Amino acid sequence: MVQNRGALIILSSNGQRMLGEIISVPLRGGRDYVHSTDLFESLEELSNRNGGYISYIRFINKIKNKFELKAEAAGNFSAEIVISYGNSDERYFISEIDSPITEFHNKPEIVNNDNLYIDGNNITIEKYIYELSSFESIIFSAKEYLKSRFSEDYHVAQCTFLRQFDLKPPFDLILASKIGKACRFRIMCDGVSFGHIDAIGQ
Repeated sequence: MVQNRGALIILSSNGQRMLGEIISVPLRGGRDYVHSTDLFESLEELSNRNGGYISYIRFINKIKNKFELKAEAAGNFSAEIVISYGNSDERYFISEIDSPITEFHNKPEIVNNDNLYIDGNNITIEKYIYELSSFESIIFSAKEYLKSRFSEDYHVAQCTFLRQFDLKPPFDLILASKIGKACRFRIMCDGVSFGHIDAIGQ
């Protein structure tokens, strides 16, 4: 069965290459939940190891425990991801287990950054922000832009990628639409679209 979600086509799960593994992502600083970018990077590493890449991720609830990937949306789940393998996609649901995370890391929080250039609805990221990955640089930039322009905090609700997320700066975020508190950014690099990020005001 094929499901349509906007521009994204999700095929029914087939090989389920990523099932059967308990995953623990370190907590950042004083947080009691997994930071969304740490979650993405952990899953990206796992999907790359299995020959795929993340083409879609939707954040639902904060993750505070170790978790596993399930093929069905049974019970409560904290996030949904789609991993693309060539011409096929596999969808998974992230479900927490009753086992707390005991690992921590101390990646510094970003207060400001001089590598962002804002012109109207366009944000250009000239180089990596400190030691952040391209994904975390983009998330940080989008949130900073929205907070400065609309004076409220936003959280990233979902991300859709058209190709493997291996961007190298410089790249651009373009505010494509804003309806109420819902915003969408297009991700561009060298004139090529890599997908979009949806953020919602709190």
